[in-house]
Amino acid sequence: MQQPSRNAGVCLSPAAVTEQSSYYWASVGSRPSPDAPLQGRVTAKACIIGAGLTGLSTAWHLAQAGVETVIVEAHHPGHGASGRSGGQVLPGFGCSMGRLRAMMGEAAARRLWVLSVEAVALVKALAEQLGIDCDLGCGHVVCACRRQHAAALLALQADLQERYGYMTEYLERDALQSHVKSPRYVAGLLDRQALHLHPLRFTLGLAGAAAAHGVRFFGDSPVVQLQHQDNRWLVRTPQGVVRSEQLFVCTNAYLHQIAPQLAKPMMGYTLPVASAMLATEPLPAGLVPLPDGWGGHDANWVVDYFRLTGDGRLLFGGGAWYGGAVPRDVLGVVRARLLHVFPQLHGVAIHSAWGGLIAITTTRMPHVGSLGTQGWFVHGFSGHGMALSVLLGQAMAQAALGDGSRFAAFAEAPQRRFPGGRLLAKPLVQLAMAAARLRDRL
Repeated sequence: MQQPSRNAGVCLSPAAVTEQSSYYWASVGSRPSPDAPLQGRVTAKACIIGAGLTGLSTAWHLAQAGVETVIVEAHHPGHGASGRSGGQVLPGFGCSMGRLRAMMGEAAARRLWVLSVEAVALVKALAEQLGIDCDLGCGHVVCACRRQHAAALLALQADLQERYGYMTEYLERDALQSHVKSPRYVAGLLDRQALHLHPLRFTLGLAGAAAAHGVRFFGDSPVVQLQHQDNRWLVRTPQGVVRSEQLFVCTNAYLHQIAPQLAKPMMGYTLPVASAMLATEPLPAGLVPLPDGWGGHDANWVVDYFRLTGDGRLLFGGGAWYGGAVPRDVLGVVRARLLHVFPQLHGVAIHSAWGGLIAITTTRMPHVGSLGTQGWFVHGFSGHGMALSVLLGQAMAQAALGDGSRFAAFAEAPQRRFPGGRLLAKPLVQLAMAAARLRDRL
């Protein structure tokens, strides 16, 4: 374990950061009591592996239909990206709509765009319906670092409006500067329907709502063996087993932590990628770089992203590390990116810095599918998990209840394994990303 790193007089948690060290956990007030590990034999209609947003959404929607549901989680709800992400809730996907149309055709791509918009609306509806205090806010701007990016944003605006009737606002440099106070950006595309929120509060709120509707949680219960026999799934953990008719695998970037034999149908289609972010201390009014409270990110291949918190801090993240580990000097790396975008924050104190994993696919579309009889999986959100995870959890529950239409729409998206196999996939992708970073600088 590394020693704490220091910056601007603020003692930070170890740079090999875990979710416990983040601003998010500090801001929830008190850490929720851990769920007891699974002990002995439990029977349920449905068993979900993973208590992130995908698993929790699946559980909530199954519980609404009266399905007896159990969740087994290797750690606790919100351990992964669901509890430590940037909190941006956006329509669309990790790939462009043009690329999606080329892969699937006009009609299928349109259907998926509509579903992505519904995903944003579903997050908002759940937060409001369940009374989750998660600093829900509206407005997200994609910022152009150079003129060719600005031209691409204008083309995107026209495409979304003409093909899908989706309205955005294009802002040239002077107009953008009054909303995003950064000398780095030359233009922006504002989506007033996009959302941002406190991801950990939303995740824990959804977990609490699921538990209140009868979902049983077992924490510190990593799955070590999976069997299907006599039309039942047997999900084994170190100290117990769940016997269920239906199975849902919702581990996303942490799929590699499941015993390898369990994950064979899913392995190779996703790659864990580390990202990192920081939270400042509350900013003085004169230094707030986002006076309208919008969130945002830039148009580079390796993006920087940012938004304000409910208590006046700036959250800023950036970078992508394909070795599956956050840099040792996470604070130094992210703070340098922060000051490149917002140099006026040079003297601002930092509350905490942390990181974690997301999962990407080769196509940047979620990888969804079935595991034989009465089994489903979803992973590989490629940076768009805050919205899509909730919708696809709902879609898995609907498929289990007899309506697989929305799940099938995503399952039709073509997927392929990363080239190079287990040993060479990461080095090959790292090489490709080095080229992408060079392109961002040119």
